[in-house]
Amino acid sequence: ADQGRANGLLVDINANSNQEKQAGGDVEIGCQPTFDYGDLPALMNNTLLTNNGARHLIHLNSNGTPAAGQIYLGGVVDADTNGQPSGQATGDDLNGVDDEDGIAANIATWSQAAGGSVTATVGGGSGWLVAWVDWNDDGIFSDSEMAFSQAVATGSQTLNFSVPITTFPASGLRTRFRLFTSQAAAQQVGIAMGGTNEAAADIGPASNGEVEDYIFVVSASVQLESFTASCATTPDTTMLVQWETVLENNT
Repeated sequence: ADQGRANGLLVDINANSNQEKQAGGDVEIGCQPTFDYGDLPALMNNTLLTNNGARHLIHLNSNGTPAAGQIYLGGVVDADTNGQPSGQATGDDLNGVDDEDGIAANIATWSQAAGGSVTATVGGGSGWLVAWVDWNDDGIFSDSEMAFSQAVATGSQTLNFSVPITTFPASGLRTRFRLFTSQAAAQQVGIAMGGTNEAAADIGPASNGEVEDYIFVVSASVQLESFTASCATTPDTTMLVQWETVLENNT
């Protein structure tokens, strides 16, 4: 049988032309591989293909669902033609299917003393998850900003990590999560990208899995516009307290 390439996978096809039969060899059909990309802001320089942005080859069925052997974060993964950098890391969410659904976090509970945690949901099989957090808000994931690199199982799990700062950037914490098939696969990317930390890399291609980017922001419960206190002009010596807010978060 002849062979062709579709969706990045080698598949068998039947030879239909006399030329193919006479040649007696294989033919290759030119199909564009499909990848999942990230959507961190352009200032990170790790999202677009021109910057060798993080991307994962994905294998989908004809109806768009993950094929057997494809691992992913959350409940779905879709194909992107390129990275979709956006200020709030929502470019991939708004393009096609919203597949940024694998990581959940309550950053309000994170602290230097207590550490931080996320809930990661994995589908399609077990894998190896690597996370980066731009703690110092400089637009670069340094080696020390790899929050964790560890095995994950199918389903949901809580992953804990250290928090090295006491005050979070007002603009939020830029994060990237990359799911690989194994620790060896993550290390292969790390080595190929030539970084000093060969455990993995926040850029470059991977042969399976998914990349998801998030910006986590701490919302103030109450933000005051003004606050005054004065003695009331009533006989019972009470104090009058007045305030005006510009933001209230009741969650």
